[in-house]
Amino acid sequence: HRFDDESIQKLKTRIYKPDSLLEYKAPIQNASNIYLSPFGYFFANRPNGKKKRPHMGLDIYVSPLSKKPKNPVLIQAPVDGVVISHKRARKEDNVIANCVVLLGRDGRRYAFDHMARPDDYPDSIPMPTVGTILNVGDPIGYVGSTGETTMWHLHLNVMTDEALEMQKNSKYWQKLASQANYSKLKGQVNPLDRNDAGPIADLLAEYNGGKLNIKGDFELEE
Repeated sequence: HRFDDESIQKLKTRIYKPDSLLEYKAPIQNASNIYLSPFGYFFANRPNGKKKRPHMGLDIYVSPLSKKPKNPVLIQAPVDGVVISHKRARKEDNVIANCVVLLGRDGRRYAFDHMARPDDYPDSIPMPTVGTILNVGDPIGYVGSTGETTMWHLHLNVMTDEALEMQKNSKYWQKLASQANYSKLKGQVNPLDRNDAGPIADLLAEYNGGKLNIKGDFELEE
């Protein structure tokens, strides 16, 4: 379920606020590690037989060895916004990931992939549906391992309209998208680049700086 592009642009005009008037929070308070591949290929064996695919965005790991944490790790809204896309995978589906996309009041889109299923933890919170208004810090769901991954982590995409226009006109980006049938150009930017991603980049950088980085303090399920 998602808003169409025209509705998203109308909504963006109505809710927009500049960065300086908004509060931001890190999507996860505790992380054990982060991984940002160069925009290009992330090598991995895939269920469809392909050994490589474009990996765009930031992987945020929440436990040693990326195993399932004993207690759920909350994902929270990094900024005020409206949910514009909601995708829930069937338990037997190993390709589609549970995903929520938030249109921030800053005009950027934030996608949260691989979220946990309701039966992964008791008393799980429901994923917000399309049209839900979220304030910064509101719960979105829990870190999971749905989709094409065996590791418990959050894949975070930050997207802008400006980057999408650039990608549409770039031979490099067009080639990248054509080499994986599920890799659509969405205006992905480097989440750690403040010029493109905005204030959230400063908070994400703190995972490696130690302020939000807690290592070896997680209980894992056997």
